[in-house]
Amino acid sequence: MDELKRENSTNKARRSRSDHVKQVVLSYLHKRNYPVLSPNLVPVQDFVLSSFIENEISRPNSILYSCFNNDPVIIDHTFSKFITWLKESLKAKSNYEDLELLVGPLFCHIYLEILRGGHTERATNFFKLHLPSVDRSKCDNLVKELINAFANDSIELPSLKDNFRSNKYVVQLSTGSVNILKKFLAEAGHVVLLQVFQNWFTIEEKQVEIDQLESEEVENINVVEDSFENMFARENEILCNGHGPLRKEANLSIQKLVDAIEAVKREPPSIYSVNIANVKDEVTCGTLNRKTGVCAYSYNNAVVLRSLKTLQELNNTNDYGEVVLLGHSGRVYDIAFINNYKCLISASQDKTIRLYDLESYSPKTVYKGHEYPIYCLAASNVGGYFVSGSYDHSARLWSVCHKETLRIFAGLTQEVTSIDFHPNCTYIAAGSADKTIRMWSIKDAEPLRLFLGSKGAIYSLAFSPKGQYLATAGEDKRLRIWDLISAKQLVEIKTGTQPVIKLAISSDETTIATGSIDGTLKTWDFTALTKSTEETNTIDPIINIALTPKLLSLDYCFDTYGCLTSQYSASVTAGL
Repeated sequence: MDELKRENSTNKARRSRSDHVKQVVLSYLHKRNYPVLSPNLVPVQDFVLSSFIENEISRPNSILYSCFNNDPVIIDHTFSKFITWLKESLKAKSNYEDLELLVGPLFCHIYLEILRGGHTERATNFFKLHLPSVDRSKCDNLVKELINAFANDSIELPSLKDNFRSNKYVVQLSTGSVNILKKFLAEAGHVVLLQVFQNWFTIEEKQVEIDQLESEEVENINVVEDSFENMFARENEILCNGHGPLRKEANLSIQKLVDAIEAVKREPPSIYSVNIANVKDEVTCGTLNRKTGVCAYSYNNAVVLRSLKTLQELNNTNDYGEVVLLGHSGRVYDIAFINNYKCLISASQDKTIRLYDLESYSPKTVYKGHEYPIYCLAASNVGGYFVSGSYDHSARLWSVCHKETLRIFAGLTQEVTSIDFHPNCTYIAAGSADKTIRMWSIKDAEPLRLFLGSKGAIYSLAFSPKGQYLATAGEDKRLRIWDLISAKQLVEIKTGTQPVIKLAISSDETTIATGSIDGTLKTWDFTALTKSTEETNTIDPIINIALTPKLLSLDYCFDTYGCLTSQYSASVTAGL
């Protein structure tokens, strides 16, 4: 029994020593401003990137390790002394009003330094005591937002702090104000203020004419040169913190940069193209997912996932060059990604939809309900919902979380050949071989719109990103733009000599791209189309390029149009 007690006491002593060591280490990490996180919660790449950024944009240890680190009262006293001196200077001479521009950012920097020293209660007292001294009308928007975030403990506080401390705060003062500030810091300035001004402020003298200065100040003019970093940190003739005009040289440099950016914007968007070559069987469908860096396509009843990275980029990574997903017993007609759930869905001739988990690369769910082959799919941006269109003349709504059909959208008289979600994910539209487009409410599957006028099957349709228009195209080689409110056709243009099978609209709704069955890609001025009349049917395309014969996918991402094409070679054998 005594041995057991001694053993327990020994274990307690060990735990006590271990807890003490942990406490010392945590205290050290806090003082050194290291993040204290469990390694299991942060991926190595994210941790390295975060540390790199922190080292690049931060200026640690400015006050934290001065000789007054253990006595924040000194910092309170120093700031009070600065405010008192400022008020006396303003009473003596009104020309020093620009010195008030220093109060807001100085208050924020000192408050942050006290917090980083671990003195939370002292920091709170400092904030309450000196906040009335800050004239917010003299502060820029960033400082105002930061002070409000301090007061309300806003969730935006970390990002505001990072933005505030990403570079030095630039303040332009008159020559007289600079001189009396230097005099104060030299005679009565504490090391605390010296460190803050040294690390976090850039003081610049305003450029004024010599004859406008008082005679006693002429000899003291000292023009502060712009640093290279500060010159390019300003935009549109406003400093990064919103005070004072820029130098002429900086204005010219920034104007040249702005002109170059505008010139690039006027250029048509570039085309990102991925071609699948040397495939042993004909590719039936495919899609791009540039946000995750993969593409998916199907041949011989199988779905293939392939990385968009090059072989050189794949070295020393965990990415796979190609993954084959099996399960279907018939030809696959369409593929779609559900990014929020890291899933992929495929529609097949075997009348089923299969859902694959992209983390384990394994089949997860089989959806049954359609009575005939399924031709098209579309996934919503939120909620894990997707819709399908089939040869059985119906469209159906499904969910990642349920196997059963959630809604059936009826009314079409022939097979569904295209389908899409409205941007607000509360409506869907489907095009059919019966030459009509119908729109339904997802809430109750009630039909809302019927668009008539097409002279052939609808092979592709797309809602505009803002949800005001619907673009359709298909067998009749015409692009049509419809107004959703009135359900009327705004414009119709001939796109070429071949049927259009793919559509995509830019996120800013300035251009629209059409892809034909022969691999021809064209982009058009979407703004001009929506503002035009029916007579505008001879508009010329902005871009007209010929891709490989089979166009599988067309999308808009990263301010560029992306295409997935395939080229089948009958001479390629399984052994190659």
